[in-house]
Amino acid sequence: MTSRVVLSSIHRSLEIKRGQEPTSMLYSSAFLPVIERMGIRKGSDKEKIARKLVHSILQYWFMADAMLDKDSVYSKMDEEILTQNIQDALNSQLFNDINMPLEIKRRIEEMEIDARRKAYVAHSEFMAKFNPSTSPFEEVLEYRIDTTGLFGETIVDALNIVSGKKQDVATFKDEMLNASLCLQMLDDLVDYVSDYRKEDPNLFYALTSENPTERTKLKIASANQFILDTKRPYEIAQVYAPNTLLSYIRKLESMSSNLPPYMKKFILDTLATIPYVSFTPNSSIDRFNRSEMKKIIAKKTKVD
Repeated sequence: MTSRVVLSSIHRSLEIKRGQEPTSMLYSSAFLPVIERMGIRKGSDKEKIARKLVHSILQYWFMADAMLDKDSVYSKMDEEILTQNIQDALNSQLFNDINMPLEIKRRIEEMEIDARRKAYVAHSEFMAKFNPSTSPFEEVLEYRIDTTGLFGETIVDALNIVSGKKQDVATFKDEMLNASLCLQMLDDLVDYVSDYRKEDPNLFYALTSENPTERTKLKIASANQFILDTKRPYEIAQVYAPNTLLSYIRKLESMSSNLPPYMKKFILDTLATIPYVSFTPNSSIDRFNRSEMKKIIAKKTKVD
């Protein structure tokens, strides 16, 4: 694949993924309070840069994560093309609008590229042994620590660069890792059908391995298009895998219990919106979902 084709595909991806911007803005609001905690004064020019940076990094990881899906053209490229050509272009597209010194921008871009390269390697190694029908929750969670978990670390490292201070960021990285995994659990509770069909790792579906009866029922329901068109993911799980759903929510609540209060509240508030999210973007239930989500986003999103 030529560089011109790669760049053209990236630009199309950016346009498509901008449709997910409300979601990334909603999620990025969970990380904004850490800016001030890391010594970046509220109302300062650095704080404005940091807020936009958090949002851009989250958008970037949404896009880069989608590239690793099995049905993505990018997943069929070799590692060198993926990590160098594509990630360079993605970073440039996302960070060009942020007014910060070129040296700082380049350091952050290099850090993001390196993190995505590590995530790509971890993804490739895991997928070589992954079985969507048998891989347990703990195995998929470990995979997410090595992929999604890196996202939280890059935010802390980027904010540390912007702050210009030398500080111990271990505590912040632990918090961000935990928060990143909680957000992944929320995402997987919505995407479990599509992930299973594409044979992509999903934490909720992995947990059904502990209840074979519910896994069988959920698998049958997920293949029924009428059910998918008339029920949201949460409703389907309630009907066909209620015990797994309860166990999953308890795990999520347990993981979020160690977060700072503002992050814990955000995770649990977002969990409360999951019953309104549908599988089908153009369905009547999705129109209701969009209306409800807009209200939630309006209250929770404050990204310049």
